[in-house]
Amino acid sequence: MFNQSDETKVMAFWLGLLFATFLAFIFSITEIRFLFSGKDVEVVIIDSYDTTSRGRRGGSTEKKGLQFTLPGPEGEQVLTALEFPKTWREPANGKLWVTYLPGSSPIKVRERGGFHFFWLLIFLALSSFLGFKVMQIVRE
Repeated sequence: MFNQSDETKVMAFWLGLLFATFLAFIFSITEIRFLFSGKDVEVVIIDSYDTTSRGRRGGSTEKKGLQFTLPGPEGEQVLTALEFPKTWREPANGKLWVTYLPGSSPIKVRERGGFHFFWLLIFLALSSFLGFKVMQIVRE
């Protein structure tokens, strides 16, 4: 039915699809954790400072850093920080809502509502396509 070259192409397609789905799953794990076990908390800003962040291509970007405390794994307060673009304005009341993953080490924290759908959508799309292709094979 298939010659050797066609079988090799089909096998390469399946391996590539499985690998891409696995990578998308790995990259979406943090987003899934934030979605299901992230806790929203209002924090009091302890310190505000200017900082510089290095980019992937060697450039630098000016950022505004905020320090605050979050509840740690044993209930103690853990000092942590978030960085925002330089143009971001600090809240007037000195408080900020953040979402964090309790029990993670180091603590993973982001501004509340900062959910990134990209890798989760890629994973869901690849998983759906993989399921569709498997169903096609089963029906044959």
